[in-house]
This record gives sequence, structure tokens and C-alpha cells, in this order.
Amino acid sequence: MISPGQYTAWTYRRKLLHELGKDLGYEIMWLSQIGLAFEKNYQIWHHRRCIFEIWARSAYEKSKAEGKNEGQAAGKDGEDKAAAKPIRTYIKDLLDNELLYMDHIFDSDSKNYHGWSHIIWLVERYELWDDIRHLEFLEDLLDKDVNNNSVWSFRYYTTMRRNQGHFSKAIVNMELRYVIGTRLPQDWRNEAAWSYLRGFLATTKLEAARSLTTNAKRCFIGGFAWMDKILADWAKVAEYPSFHALLKDRPELEAAATAAKAAGEGVDEHLASIALLQMQYDGLKANRFLYQTIADLAIAKNDLEQAVGVLERLQGFDPIR
Repeated sequence: MISPGQYTAWTYRRKLLHELGKDLGYEIMWLSQIGLAFEKNYQIWHHRRCIFEIWARSAYEKSKAEGKNEGQAAGKDGEDKAAAKPIRTYIKDLLDNELLYMDHIFDSDSKNYHGWSHIIWLVERYELWDDIRHLEFLEDLLDKDVNNNSVWSFRYYTTMRRNQGHFSKAIVNMELRYVIGTRLPQDWRNEAAWSYLRGFLATTKLEAARSLTTNAKRCFIGGFAWMDKILADWAKVAEYPSFHALLKDRPELEAAATAAKAAGEGVDEHLASIALLQMQYDGLKANRFLYQTIADLAIAKNDLEQAVGVLERLQGFDPIR
């Protein structure tokens, strides 16, 4: 391929495919073969989207006609059910193959802008936001790189889109517990995860109420007492002058390791607990995201004195921001 960015050639190719009545399934297969070699070429992605939509429309009309005939044979109720099915139910195999191709793209580069644009188009065009495969897909990518902001953005998009008509505090509560309980302990300074968490929270009830008419709906940050307690506990850990000082206040950890060693038992589990505590301390010490969130919680409770104190503390180790 001499010039894969020659958009006039791609337009001409689409016209030829149409005029010659070529099988577009083979075109998609060919694009998949060359796609990884030119994975950031805009013209190839645009061509793929155009071809896929035409191909999917053709497959949809064919499958729908077959379903309608089956429905007619089953009577009026069967015909109505066939007509009510969304397009994605008729082209499941096509969508499955396209999502599998996207797995290969993200294995190569998990932040490929064109890839994320394409998958968002697929989700929106064919109403796939409630597809369980997306959650499994996102979990897999976050397991590989918990700091991948593209994955966090896509999770936010699918969560909000899936719950567009019934956004609730329960949904936010579930996402907050996921971030705080599962992902932040993997990297306490993960800006993408903190931004995701804060994206669901409003500092005032008025801000939360106004957000309900937008695409970025939020809940009042003061409505999650369990989170307030956890962040306060994290702040206590962060305020120790050194890890040695923190460990002195947790004598049971070293005592357990010493006792296990004296008894000739394995100490790996006990040493792992100490190592995890050190990771937490190192991650929370001077963590601006933690202090910003605690300051917002103080503002939400109208405790301006605490808010000012937290912000002053934050300014001490992060004066630029």
C-alpha cells in the first residue's frame, strides 16, 4: 500500500465496491488484516465504519425479512415481536466479530484514539451500552493498566449511558465502592481513578440538582458517610511523619511476623501485610487527590474551618495547584 492516507482512493474504492456488488464481509476481513499495520490511519478507520454500516444494514434487512416471515407463520403476535427487536439482535455475529477485532487493536495500543472513537460509535449506533461484555472488557484492560485514562473514560460513558433514564444514588454508590475498594489500593495516586470518582460527586446539593438535567449527573458528596469515614482514616495514615512512626502504632503486625518466625512458621503473609501498609502510606502521603476530596467533604458539611485547614495543608506540599 503506497499511500494509506489517500482519502480520494478510499472514496473511489467504496464506489467500486458498491457498483460491482462485492461482498462487504470480505472487505471487513481485508481491513482487519491491514488494520494493525495502519492502526492510527484516519482514512482506514473511516472506511471501515462506512463499510460496516452498509454491511450491517444489509444483514439486518435480510435477517429481519427472514424473521418477519417466521413471525407471519407464527401469527400476528410473532410478527409484532419480530418487528420490535432492535437491530443489534439481527447482526449479533457481525458485532461480535467487530468487538473481537477491537480487542486486538487495544492489545496493540490500549490508548488508540481511533479505536476508542470506533467502539463508542459501535456502542451508540447499535445500542450496546448494556452489553455485559463491555464490563468484562473494561475489567481486563484495567487489570493490565489501572492508570489507563481511556478505559476510565469509557467506563464512565457506558455507566452514564446505560443508566440515562434511571440515574440514582445507588449507581453512584456502587461505582464509588468499586473505585475505593478495588482500584485505588492498586495505585493510590491514580489520577484517572480519582477523577472518575470525583466525576460522580457534587460539592453542594444545588450543584447535584442542576446536574440532573445534563449528561454529567452527580450526587451530593455529603450523602456517603461510609466514604467520609474511609477517607478520614486514609488521611490519618498520611499524616504520620514516617512509615516507622506508623508501624509503631501497629505493633500487632511486627509481633505477628516475629511470633511466626519464632514458631518456625512462614512469615510471608505477615510481611506482605506490612508491605501493603507501606504501599498505602507511600501512596497517601502528600496525595493531593485525597486532600482535595476531603476539602470538598468539609465544604459539603459547611465546616469551612476544616476545609481551609485541609487546603492549607494541601498548599504546603502542592503549591502550584
